[in-house]
Amino acid sequence: MTAALAVPQVIGLVKLGKNAGFHLYSTKAAGWIAFLLFLHAVIFGYYSTALLGLLVAAVFVKSAEETWICLRVPNPYADLRPSVLAYLRRRRQV
Repeated sequence: MTAALAVPQVIGLVKLGKNAGFHLYSTKAAGWIAFLLFLHAVIFGYYSTALLGLLVAAVFVKSAEETWICLRVPNPYADLRPSVLAYLRRRRQV
């Protein structure tokens, strides 16, 4: 999972000179799932394997989305969008 988080950051630093922090819906979802996993562990004394699996899946989706944006969008910081779908839809309209 660490490699999945590192790949878009490295690509963003090399290509854009900045970290790949695009405030995507997938990033926000992964953050909420991580919070719920932590909260579950604090309340019940053990972590939920279902929430952990969901978090791993969300992190891979988030990382794939950030990697795609870093590789395909010339200057993603000029026009920030909430998801890859917004970039795809905009490209088809233009």
